[in-house]
Amino acid sequence: MTATRALPPEALARPLGSTGPTVQDALLALARHTVWHAGQIAALARRPLLV
Repeated sequence: MTATRALPPEALARPLGSTGPTVQDALLALARHTVWHAGQIAALARRPLLV
């Protein structure tokens, strides 16, 4: 997070590749993906362990 906050706005607006998403879009997608996985882990942690 600290490194992301240190990026200037023009770096966040830079596209990844010629037709790719911007750096900001990629970081947001990564954050959403990480939160989704955390939710899945939390949901599974509440289930009884099947052996």
